Amino acid sequence: MPRNVLALRKNPTVQISARRWGLVAAAAIVVLLVVAWIDGGEEPLHTIEQPIDLPGDAR
Repeated sequence: MPRNVLALRKNPTVQISARRWGLVAAAAIVVLLVVAWIDGGEEPLHTIEQPIDLPGDAR
């Protein structure tokens, strides 16, 4: 095979590999965002009720 044909055959493989890593990274980010959206969010406010000991004259 001529030398330039080998160079053309190697280059697309590198591009496909880099593209695949990009797609994997993008998919991981999307999954992370979906999990954060489902699991995240604010919890409703609730009162904190706990008995405490007060000094003798504070009542």
